[in-house]
Amino acid sequence: MKNIYISLMALFAVGFTSAQNTSNATMNGSGNSATVSQAGLNNLSNLDVTGTDNLPIMVDQSGTNLESDIDITNGDNNDVSVTQNTADNFSMVDVTGNGNSATVGQGFTDMTSYITQSGDGNIAIVDQNVANVTPYAPEVSWDNHSDVLQSGNGNLTEVYQYDWQNNSYVTQSGDGNSADVYQGWWSNDSWITQSGDNNTAIVNQDYQPGINNTSTIGQSGDGNLADVYQEGTTNNSDIDQSGDGNTAYVDQFDDSNISTITQDGDLNTATVTQRVSDISTSEVTQSGIDATATVNQDGLDQHSCVDQNSLATDNATVNQFGSYQESYIFQSGDGLHDATVNQTGDSHDSWVTQSGLDQNIIVTQGN
Repeated sequence: MKNIYISLMALFAVGFTSAQNTSNATMNGSGNSATVSQAGLNNLSNLDVTGTDNLPIMVDQSGTNLESDIDITNGDNNDVSVTQNTADNFSMVDVTGNGNSATVGQGFTDMTSYITQSGDGNIAIVDQNVANVTPYAPEVSWDNHSDVLQSGNGNLTEVYQYDWQNNSYVTQSGDGNSADVYQGWWSNDSWITQSGDNNTAIVNQDYQPGINNTSTIGQSGDGNLADVYQEGTTNNSDIDQSGDGNTAYVDQFDDSNISTITQDGDLNTATVTQRVSDISTSEVTQSGIDATATVNQDGLDQHSCVDQNSLATDNATVNQFGSYQESYIFQSGDGLHDATVNQTGDSHDSWVTQSGLDQNIIVTQGN
């Protein structure tokens, strides 16, 4: 049985076009059900469903120049909900898999959302409705963009956007992955790619003020966690996890900081904090097993490089407070190394190389 309900507020039948709103609906198969409600001017709803038991499918548009396109092709047991308000928003949901769920909420102006689900059992939630996000949200929002592509199975994506010109891109081709993105303020970009399985990625760019921050997370290994928090201006975080069971935390405050974490080994942990720090750079590479790297940068133009490539359980800690500090730590061999570098004041350099087994060093520099 096919059910299509058109709200009396719209006053239009399926496939009928007027000067105000248009609703086009084609449904093939059995057990599908859709409800379309439109109020306002020049709104468009396109619905094309082929399959079995796709329900509920709900479109609610209230405003001007709103467009919702929903296409379910040879899919079964999918549900889609699109709610749009205000003006000039666009939502596209394209489903070819089974048992997927897509929810889109758009408020204010010039919001765009694309959801593509070709796998099975995926969930995608895109909320671009300012009222649902945070108490810090302003009175208006516009021009936020979200793109979700789920070709794997059993993945979860949640994207929450407010303020202006924020962009989120999530691609999940593996299975059992989770991606959470929170964006606010102005011109922040988040890129998450999960081709492995059972990974978790969290990006938080919604604190005020946050402008022109960029986060890139790639997870091709399995069972990894990446957690990024950015505020300030023009900070950049890049996390690449091709190994398994790794954890990466990045907190960036202030302006123009860069953090790069590469984890192609297994069971490693990297924590980078760039607080009250300008133009500082941290690079962490973990190719070994069960290593821990902790970097704290507070000041101007700090640089830290940690490279861990041992067989087991290295530990490296870098604390930089001041200006123009440089620290380099290289750990290799059988492992069990421990290195701590503490730098305060200005213009200090430290180089530490540990190979073999069970080397320990503490470097303290200050003026």
